[in-house]
Parts: sequence; C-alpha cells; structure tokens
Amino acid sequence: MKASQNKKIAKGGQEITLMTVLANEATAPSRKLLKEYGMQDAKNYQDLEIKLAELYFNTKDKVALEKKLATIHPHKNWILKNVQPVIEEKSNQEQVEEVKSNATGDRMCPRCQKLFNQEFSNVEGVTKEPQTNYAGLIVPSMLIAVIGLTYVLILKATQKM
Repeated sequence: MKASQNKKIAKGGQEITLMTVLANEATAPSRKLLKEYGMQDAKNYQDLEIKLAELYFNTKDKVALEKKLATIHPHKNWILKNVQPVIEEKSNQEQVEEVKSNATGDRMCPRCQKLFNQEFSNVEGVTKEPQTNYAGLIVPSMLIAVIGLTYVLILKATQKM
C-alpha cells in the first residue's frame, strides 16, 4: 500500500489530516482554541475540522498556532516517548568562535596603528618617485648598439674597397 493510499480511511474514504485528528480526538481543546482566536463554535466534528483548517489558513502567525496545535495533539506524549528528535551536529568549519577584540576603543588597535604608520609615513604630501626598472632596458639597448656598430664597420669596410 502506497503512502498516499494509506491516508484514506477504509470506510468513507475521507482523508485523515491533522485537523481531522484534532477535531475527533481533542475536541474540547480544539473548541477552546477556536474561541481563543475569536471564531464561532463548531456544530459537529466535521464543522470543527473545517473551522480548524480555516483558522490555520487565515492566521498570520502560523508558527504560534502550530505550537498550540502541537500542545493539544492527542498523541503528543506517545510521539515524544517513541520518536527521537533528529539533532544535526555542526561541523568544525561551521562553528565560529567568538573573537575577543584587543582594541582599546580607539579607531585602531596598537598593532594596526603601527602598520598604518609604516605604510603611510609620507602623509605630508611628498610622494615617492616611482622606481623604474632599467635592467629590462639594458639588454635591448646593448643589442641595438652592437647592430649599429656592426653596420658602421661593414660600411667602412665596403667603402675602402
């Protein structure tokens, strides 16, 4: 038997919902809950089931209502006794330790202030000259000089002839 077929009662084929269980098994607390939310009292079990469903769908704070429904559920003690809640354990990566600040209330801690002063020691507006890497220019310059000198020597050698 499939789970969807399991929801049906053999007689009548009515679907069993939470509201059905509350209306039939926790009638007095369900009626009290309707009064608490300002709804009219139900005429019979089926009316109580419908009004509980209307209450659920019309309420804004569904979590609070679900908690109240859970407290009046007729099988809550059996469920709590026989079903263990699933507790997820957090991995070490997800656990965040509280970091205590060593700051004194100033804008920066002493270590950050020292690093800041080292980095920006020239705050009077004097900028440092950008350093150019001349090593990359030496080899091409020498190559051009050698080619030029070779060309001059070849020209002089051809003119003497």
